[in-house]
Amino acid sequence: MNKFEVWCPEMGQTRDDAKTISAFDAELAATEWAHWHDEYTADFEIVNGSEPLVCVSRCGTDIAQELTVYGGMERVYGCRGVKNLENGGGK
Repeated sequence: MNKFEVWCPEMGQTRDDAKTISAFDAELAATEWAHWHDEYTADFEIVNGSEPLVCVSRCGTDIAQELTVYGGMERVYGCRGVKNLENGGGK
């Protein structure tokens, strides 16, 4: 894994405000930042349709990529036990 710095100029951030994220590449670092940002601010503006431009730079370099991040709602399913039935629920 590599370490990247991610910041969002559209939100008034500079590289000094960057969040350091471990990721395999810049795109994953940007999406991890989006996930973190929505959760941290608790407003979920990215999931709700905002597509901010973020800057991503591998730590220790002066080169940054500009990427647009976006999000979407995801179906999540789960289950929990209610009770055990004798005879497999049959009569």
